[in-house]
Amino acid sequence: MSDWNLKNLIDRIFSGTIFSDPAEDSTEKLSAEDSTGELPAKDSTEKVPDNSTIEKVLDGILVKEGGFQISSKDRGNYNSKGQLVGTNLGISAPVYEKYIGRVPSVYDMKNITEEEARDIYRKNYITPVTKNLGISEDSPVFEQVVDMVVNHGYGNTVPIVQRALGGIKVDGISGKMTRAAISKAIKNDPVGFNNRLVNKRVDFYKAIVKSTPDKQKFIRGWLNRATSFIK
Repeated sequence: MSDWNLKNLIDRIFSGTIFSDPAEDSTEKLSAEDSTGELPAKDSTEKVPDNSTIEKVLDGILVKEGGFQISSKDRGNYNSKGQLVGTNLGISAPVYEKYIGRVPSVYDMKNITEEEARDIYRKNYITPVTKNLGISEDSPVFEQVVDMVVNHGYGNTVPIVQRALGGIKVDGISGKMTRAAISKAIKNDPVGFNNRLVNKRVDFYKAIVKSTPDKQKFIRGWLNRATSFIK
């Protein structure tokens, strides 16, 4: 694992920036093959997304992320004025600030509605999975990859997916080669691919603890979250 990937994940998890907007950096991480910086062209025959499946995935995420929390040690709890306002339903203060277009207060964060949270998750976390990685909601790895984007951030999810695929460059770029490899893996070995994703997530978490031993106290929860997707 490269140092930049490990440092990036550590920073995102323990600073709160894990909840930055992956839809923003997703276009920046398209490969040179997509030099226009645009998302893949939408196929006119593309089916309508199964919203019931997406909502079930979001049900699980909301349970895992929990309700209102406030921690002075987590930068994701601070708004742009440096005020400690907390997080709620897994939504950080910076993400919610961007969503509502103004600086949120503690009151605002405490009163984030489930509808708002679901809307943020759809736009910021579902879209990069379906559009950038080309993983449809009926894919057997869809739920896990969405969970990865929420938990690791999109920028760390792509290299983890690439390691699970094997045989392609691990560069954090969700270009044509990566999307083609994902499609092939889902078609030919969906269960194996899913479980390799679990294994690479476990490796990533263990590498964090090896690099920063004081994070050992978090490892059980991390591993439980990852291994819950084993099939």
